[in-house]
Amino acid sequence: MPNPPARRVGGVVIAFNEAGDVLMVDPNYKDGWILPGGSAEKDEAPNEAAARHLLIETGLVLDLWELVAVDYAPVGEYPEGLNFVFNGGILKARQVDRIKTGEHLNGHRFVPMTELHEYAQPYQRQRIGQAWEARRDGKGLPLLIKGEPVG
Repeated sequence: MPNPPARRVGGVVIAFNEAGDVLMVDPNYKDGWILPGGSAEKDEAPNEAAARHLLIETGLVLDLWELVAVDYAPVGEYPEGLNFVFNGGILKARQVDRIKTGEHLNGHRFVPMTELHEYAQPYQRQRIGQAWEARRDGKGLPLLIKGEPVG
């Protein structure tokens, strides 16, 4: 293709504490709480981008290899993109105790799934809910468009 369209690729992490609450971060550059992670750089794999952003945002180092969702985001506030959601697993108490808030964040917290509506935008709630179900049920990798399952 002589002029391929510009697309954004991102990697985010869904991780839980031992109580089953999801780790979320509050970025100072947008409204609402989100999963840790962010855009990949040129020639950076989505899992590497997710790991890099996770380290910067929380200080956590996780081996991210298991996808639990792929979420397509059409053009909107940001360019068209694909967000790969990686399973960060259940964090041990010592990992949770060492989490720090990165410089581009207002804070971080573990949010019970029943309280997501108080923290996350609708598309984030959908993304988290679908990824959580896929992880819990082992039902395979759902394809999502703005958090909604396809098919």
